[in-house]
Amino acid sequence: MKVSLATAWLICAVAVDLGRRRRRRRRRRRRRRRRRRRRRRRRRRRRRRRRRRRRRRRRRRRRRRRRENSSSVSLQCYTCSEPMDVRYCLTVTHCPENTTACKTTVHSVDSGFPFFGNITVSKSCSKTCVPSEPDTIGDNHPDYCCHTDLCNVGAGQAATAEFGALSFTVVLAVSLLWLQG
Repeated sequence: MKVSLATAWLICAVAVDLGRRRRRRRRRRRRRRRRRRRRRRRRRRRRRRRRRRRRRRRRRRRRRRRRENSSSVSLQCYTCSEPMDVRYCLTVTHCPENTTACKTTVHSVDSGFPFFGNITVSKSCSKTCVPSEPDTIGDNHPDYCCHTDLCNVGAGQAATAEFGALSFTVVLAVSLLWLQG
């Protein structure tokens, strides 16, 4: 089968043209894919930014709420209505809003022999708390005040000082009696 030169040129041109078309199609596909990838990346970035913004807003709202709530939250104190041992007076109470202090009243420090160091106290919320003077002699029920949440854990600062002074005097008296006898 003989093919004329014109038909050969035509076949060649069609083949070349088909090759060009294929290349163009491939290029277009590649461009489309790149555009799609770019769009996806942009969308992802936008989503991430939106999420970050939302998180920041949520955090800010939470902080505001905490600030607002913390200013309106009342004082917390350990309370016990009746005088009892310090170790057992650990009931946490939310005080009314007009209270400003946690009050601890020391009723007695166990001073008998054998000395176990039992301290009987009563604790409460107080609107106005006036602490007793630490140097007063004969004050039966000294009061101690503090103004932060759950600050009245022990029996007050002076009660522990009384405990130390009392134990020192007992040890001193026993040692003197032992040396004389």
